Amino acid sequence: MALEGTFKDFGLADIFQLVALQKKTGVLTVRAEGGRLVTVSFEKGMVVFADEFQRSEAERLGSVLLR
Repeated sequence: MALEGTFKDFGLADIFQLVALQKKTGVLTVRAEGGRLVTVSFEKGMVVFADEFQRSEAERLGSVLLR
């Protein structure tokens, strides 16, 4: 099942709930108006990875936490 649309069509919380309830595996890709790209990976309905590709290595959460 593929969903495509805007957050006016589907709320982010609704999408996460749908993925969790149906125990889906896959990648959710969100593109912001400014061109920023965020991906969230799911395995059997659980979030296993998330990334924002335009963020520099120093700005990423892991680097911030280590500092």
